[in-house]
Amino acid sequence: MHFLADGSGRVMLEMYNNPAATVPDYNAMHPLVLHASTRN
Repeated sequence: MHFLADGSGRVMLEMYNNPAATVPDYNAMHPLVLHASTRN
């Protein structure tokens, strides 16, 4: 698992891999498909 954050500490991305999960066919997905979550 990896976390990338900007200098302000307000933006962070979490990158991870689950070997048990099926990898989606990203080439077949629409480019606007995105999972995002926010914290207030």
